[in-house]
Amino acid sequence: MKKTMNLEESPMLKIHKFMFLADKLLDRELHSRFAISFSQFRMLSVIAKSPGISQKKIACIQETTQAAVSRHIDVLEKMAFVALTTNSNNRKEHNLHLTAKGKVLTRKSFIFVEGKAEAMMEIVGQKRMVELGNIFDILVESVRKDYGDSIPPCVK
Repeated sequence: MKKTMNLEESPMLKIHKFMFLADKLLDRELHSRFAISFSQFRMLSVIAKSPGISQKKIACIQETTQAAVSRHIDVLEKMAFVALTTNSNNRKEHNLHLTAKGKVLTRKSFIFVEGKAEAMMEIVGQKRMVELGNIFDILVESVRKDYGDSIPPCVK
């Protein structure tokens, strides 16, 4: 006979609660320090890693919609953090690059986010953080298997 678990004791709920709170905390602190959201930070990080990347590819990597990426990129472009160029092979596609201002912001915000991660590691310990990362990799892979063909090819 299965034991009925209290919902508040559910590991899945605890994971969700932590991710929700961490996302909100980072969003609030990035906004107050750098005037960007956590989603925008993630996009800037992808562009920094892959200069010339398309909005479509960012949407695929971050498992979000192209419309959401487009809205964030419009804001980042107006703030002069991102520059768009038209793909010479596909005029409908824009390639994204960080501006000098965007590179400085991305570097500073990355250092800030890394500091938050290091603070968590001090609380939990490096060995347990590595174990937790490995557990999350297993769980993400399991969820992706359940999704089947609904996951975009670039993130499989």
